[in-house]
Amino acid sequence: MNATHDTAPLRDLRIDIMKGLLVVGMLASHVNVFYGKPSVATTVLKYYVNSISFSGFLFCFGYAVYVAYMRRYTRTTPLRILSGAAKIFAVFVLSSSTYSIFRDKTYGWERFLDILTVQYIPLYNEFLLSFALYYVLTIILVEPFRWATANWQRVLGVIVLCCIPTIVPSPFTGLVGSIVWGVPGQYLFPILPYAPFFLIGMVFARQTSIPQPWLWGVAICATLISAAYLMVAQATPQRFPPSIWWLLGPVLPLTMYYVLSGSALLQQSAFGRWLAHIGENVLFYLLMSNVLLFAFTRMKYGFSVLQSMVVTIGMLGIIWLLTSIVRPTSMARQRD
Repeated sequence: MNATHDTAPLRDLRIDIMKGLLVVGMLASHVNVFYGKPSVATTVLKYYVNSISFSGFLFCFGYAVYVAYMRRYTRTTPLRILSGAAKIFAVFVLSSSTYSIFRDKTYGWERFLDILTVQYIPLYNEFLLSFALYYVLTIILVEPFRWATANWQRVLGVIVLCCIPTIVPSPFTGLVGSIVWGVPGQYLFPILPYAPFFLIGMVFARQTSIPQPWLWGVAICATLISAAYLMVAQATPQRFPPSIWWLLGPVLPLTMYYVLSGSALLQQSAFGRWLAHIGENVLFYLLMSNVLLFAFTRMKYGFSVLQSMVVTIGMLGIIWLLTSIVRPTSMARQRD
C-alpha cells in the first residue's frame, strides 16, 4: 500500500456512497437536535455524528480533490479549483443568509456584507468556509501535497506536525487564528489540526487496495484512546478547537465506512445507488437540507430519534425530487 499507483477512476462510487452515509447521519442528527426531545439516544447520536461528520467529509474531499485535480494537473487546473472554491463559498453565503433570516430574524445589506466578508459565520455553516479554504490551499501547496502523500511514512510525519495546534496555543489572533490554528471560544473548524483527514484522503486516492492490517490496528488504537479519555474524564473531548482526543475518535468508524462503501453488496443495491446519488450531489444536499432545517427551526415538535429518522428520510426525498427535476438521477442513468 506504499506504492502510488494513481489509477483511480475519475469518479469513485465508494466515495460517493461514503459521502451519502455521512449526509444521512448528519441530517438525522440535526433534525433530532432542532426538532427532537432530549434523551440519552439523542445525546449519543449527536456526539457520534459530530465526531465523524467533518472529519469524514474532509477525508472524502481530499480523495476527490486528488482524483479530480492533482492526478492530471494542467494549466487550467487552478481555474477549475478556484471554480470549486467559489461554488462552496456561494453555498456558504446562501446557507448563512437563510440562517440569518429564519433563525436570527435579521436581514438586509449590512448583514449580507458581514456574511460576504466572513464577519458573520453562523452555526451549521462554518464547515463550508473551511472546505473553500482547503481548495485554495490545494492551489498554493499542490507540490507539497504531492510530496507528503507519496507514501505513509511521509504523511504520518506531516500528521504529527499538523497536530501541534492541539497542544500549543495559537500564535495567531482574530479570524486568522480561528480558521488556521483554532482559538478557544470560536466555533470554527481550523484547517491545520483537521488537515490529517484531508491528506489521508489523498493517500487513499493514490491506492487501489483496501486498508492493510497495520492501518486497522492504528484505527482501532486511535478510537480506543479517545474512548478511554471519554470514560476517564467523564466528559466529551474538546471540539472547538479540537483536542487530540477528539481527532482520534472518528478514525475507526471512518475506516469502517470506507470499507463498507466499497463492498459489492452495497454498491449493487438500490440503497447503495441512493446513497451514491446523495454523495454525487453532496453540495446541493447540504445546502437544501440547511435551508429546510432553518426554515422550520423555531417550530417545536419533540420528535423521538425514530421519528426524527422518518423526517430525515422525508427531507432527503424532497431534495432528491428537486435534483431529479434538474437532471436525471444517477440511479435512472444506471438503469438506462
